[in-house]
Amino acid sequence: MKNLLIFLIVSVFLISFVSAVETSYIIVNDVVLAEHDFGSVRDLELRIPYDARTIEVNVNYDLEEFGEYKIVKINSGENVVVKYITESMIDKSAGDFYFIAKNYFDEPQNVFLTLPDSAILVEKGLVFPDVDEINSDGRS
Repeated sequence: MKNLLIFLIVSVFLISFVSAVETSYIIVNDVVLAEHDFGSVRDLELRIPYDARTIEVNVNYDLEEFGEYKIVKINSGENVVVKYITESMIDKSAGDFYFIAKNYFDEPQNVFLTLPDSAILVEKGLVFPDVDEINSDGRS
């Protein structure tokens, strides 16, 4: 019984540090408005595209720039939100548009992608790797 109680206390303590990541991307013209919503974070290093601009973070942070990417470093914070604008997530090839986002987290995340009103998804299987669920607002 004592071991079970200790296990439950430790589990609740560890669960309180787990933070779900929710990311939304809104495509407007040729740019992507990205927003990453975190719960509480500690020692977060968020890799963002090299061309990210208008970077907004609601807590103190440092920004390191490398050739192919930037890193937003956050020591700690509650309800952390990171926003930026980028063009590098859109690839225009052979008259088609491709949205390319990489998951640099070691955990699953909820991703919301808002396409322009004129955009149409023409085929199933366009999302790679396979996802648990794809929903649409039914407008396109």
